[in-house]
Amino acid sequence: MWPASERYALQMAPGGLALVQDFLNTAPPGRGRGDDLLATETSAQAWIDDALVDRPRSEVPRITSRDLLELRRLREALRRLVTAAGSSAAPASKWDIAVSATLDQAGHVQLLPLGTNWKYVGSLLLIETRAAQEADLWERLKTCRNDACTCAFFDNSAGNDQRFHDTEACGEAQGDAPALSSTTA
Repeated sequence: MWPASERYALQMAPGGLALVQDFLNTAPPGRGRGDDLLATETSAQAWIDDALVDRPRSEVPRITSRDLLELRRLREALRRLVTAAGSSAAPASKWDIAVSATLDQAGHVQLLPLGTNWKYVGSLLLIETRAAQEADLWERLKTCRNDACTCAFFDNSAGNDQRFHDTEACGEAQGDAPALSSTTA
């Protein structure tokens, strides 16, 4: 269900934050794990079809070549936001993306995505980002500090202090992980 993150064998973030995590992982990964999933209309549409398969929607978003640039710009803005989480250096970005606010039967406000093509996908991603921020989950979505990797991962450690999605593979490659002792026979 999360085709971009499968390349890293990651534990997915809870709820709708998994969609944001997977969207970030559509970027070209390091270590030969695949291509940019937003490089072509075909690959972007395949990602959207897979990632949104369980989401109720009246219209399947269709991606055009003009949408690709906007999706990549949104991905980079969200990546900068994830990288800056918890600091006062969070970048400001403005998007012309609409959402609908409604009250459910219990009187709770629900935000629903609007728009077509990339704007529908963008509104859904921003709604899930906001929900994660309100649930205090946003700061647990991180990017791997290994420059050759940079995948988005969910930090479920007690101290929320993970720096690498895989300490052995990425931490040791950066020289930041504790060395594993080995003995020879």
